[in-house]
Amino acid sequence: MKKIRKITTMLLMAATLVLTAFECGPDEEPIISLTVDGTSWVNKQHDSYEDEYGQIQESVETTILYFRGNNQGRLTVKYESAQGIDEESMDFRYTHNTSSFTGTITISEGGVTEKYNFSYNLDNNTLTLYGTGGFYLLFDKISS
Repeated sequence: MKKIRKITTMLLMAATLVLTAFECGPDEEPIISLTVDGTSWVNKQHDSYEDEYGQIQESVETTILYFRGNNQGRLTVKYESAQGIDEESMDFRYTHNTSSFTGTITISEGGVTEKYNFSYNLDNNTLTLYGTGGFYLLFDKISS
């Protein structure tokens, strides 16, 4: 079953590449876009923790990736808990390979530069951002 799914996925990717190779007319929309330019992606993580009084509290961390275009984007992380809301945003640069559905995000902040790889999954319309040590975040598409 896994082998059939893998073959089907590869055939779908090959068909997609063939279809996108043909140029659309001025009034036609492309069948599928292989670029992340102009898209936004969200990851939400819910957590429970014990506060200093022994009470269980809930928190939500929302991470949004916005690929503006021209290889520039913005990362926003919003943390909501009983103590309040904390939000931080930073710009990033990115590269992407439209045929392999992969790319790299580069964040430079305070003299430190970090690179993260990402991949796009056509089957479920998600983007995975890979960190170090096996850490990754799975994002759902929220706009295009």
